[in-house]
Amino acid sequence: MTAADRAVQRPLDARLLVVDSHGRMTHAPRSRFVDFLQPGDLVIANDAATLPASLSGVHLRSGADIEARLAGRSSLAPDDVHRFSAVIFGAGDFHVRTEDRPRPPSLEAGDRLIFGSEITATIEALLGHPRLARLHFEGSSSAVWGALARHGRPIQYAHLATPLDLWDVWTPIASLPAAFEPPSASFALDWKSLRAMRGRRIAFATITLAAGISSTGDPALDRRLPFDEPYRISESTAFAIRQTRAAGGRIVAIGTTVVRALEHAAARDGVVRAGENVANQRVGASSRLTIVDAILSGTHEPDSSHYQLLRAFVDDAVLGRASAALEAGGFRTHEFGDSVLIEKENRTAGDEASAGGLPCGNRVLGQGQGKGWSEPPGAFEMQERFFSPQQPTVAAELSVLVDHAVAGDENRNAIETVCVTDSALRAGRVDRSGEIFIRPGLAERDAQQLAPDALLERRPRRRQRKRERPQRSGKICVQLVAQPVEMRRLAGNDGTVESLANGFDLCRQHAPVGELE
Repeated sequence: MTAADRAVQRPLDARLLVVDSHGRMTHAPRSRFVDFLQPGDLVIANDAATLPASLSGVHLRSGADIEARLAGRSSLAPDDVHRFSAVIFGAGDFHVRTEDRPRPPSLEAGDRLIFGSEITATIEALLGHPRLARLHFEGSSSAVWGALARHGRPIQYAHLATPLDLWDVWTPIASLPAAFEPPSASFALDWKSLRAMRGRRIAFATITLAAGISSTGDPALDRRLPFDEPYRISESTAFAIRQTRAAGGRIVAIGTTVVRALEHAAARDGVVRAGENVANQRVGASSRLTIVDAILSGTHEPDSSHYQLLRAFVDDAVLGRASAALEAGGFRTHEFGDSVLIEKENRTAGDEASAGGLPCGNRVLGQGQGKGWSEPPGAFEMQERFFSPQQPTVAAELSVLVDHAVAGDENRNAIETVCVTDSALRAGRVDRSGEIFIRPGLAERDAQQLAPDALLERRPRRRQRKRERPQRSGKICVQLVAQPVEMRRLAGNDGTVESLANGFDLCRQHAPVGELE
């Protein structure tokens, strides 16, 4: 790939590589990225505005010229601008590649750095590396903000020959000044794309995360990226996430910073709550994504922390093919480059188990290891959904997707739809529908071992016959009855069923006998 060397956020020829959940790839203009989203999706972007975080100054003890690139702080509070972590460079500027920049003079706690005529900082401590320091800026909060605005410049790299201005790095949705480098995936957004989302019933929300620096020029420091990043999630965004997940919609992140914030927020129990915190985790191949289903991101080199995060969405083979496609297609990289839209891949049960469990909101049925499974091995994925009691007959209709990479294309048409109906729901005895897993090819007795209070029947296309052994085609209709208190026990905080085994046990023990159609 080639570096994008012009500071144009939305060039007319910007390109997009789409990688779907099965690893299939599509090339398109980036302006069409909304066309690859789905009604019911929730798109979330980082609205942090970019700070002028590059400060040129003098190391007072040695008299040497230095550049300090601010790289982190502990919170997003407006008055929390006295302490920053910073990467210190020797003399020079962005015209020289970061890896070729001279080292700064030897730094010690207590050293003073002077930036221009109005801002002074003291090194409080070195942070495990001779070029990474914690700085304390003197003066009031408003004085520090003013000095940054007048003396600082956007952090910049050698692939851009022209000095950047702040408006070059503020995204169209920029709000609170917090980021040290731009959350550049949001460069793809404009009013046209937001209007297109609304027209397709795609929701939009934002979070704020202090996006950190992408490169230090030092291999040892680069291995520590990304540094800790404070973030804030609003009540409205947290509610939109819960609402979208309860309805079976997808969460689409605009950029790696959104993924990091949402997955950190949900790390404890799978629920995103409003508030502030500091993202301190690394997201990569071993991570299990519990919130985000797809990501719109820039194109990244394999040795970058951004690329490592993409490994949480798809395996290395798919990413390798994507990188080859980007290279062959002449895609541009870095912050003003082209983009990729990557959906989280459909993984088999073994893959999920090796990653530490099943993701909240999705369950992947196994590959035929159980004695009851009679059809060829394959991975079937269902979205868990809850529906309102106003829906009179069908409590949930769940798409069943066959992973053709495992099961083979000949099985894709063998499964149509699983319907879950609940007469108790219609009678007002429960306020939410249950959710049940059915694997086509089960004998009725095998299915009853899983859900003894559910009545299985096949609904053929031409006429309906009741209590017939399920076949590998047609529709399977399942009725699940549960008392409201038990349904509340089954539902997690985000409205999804947490334990399949516990769910069946509760249904077995507490489901009332009722009329099943």
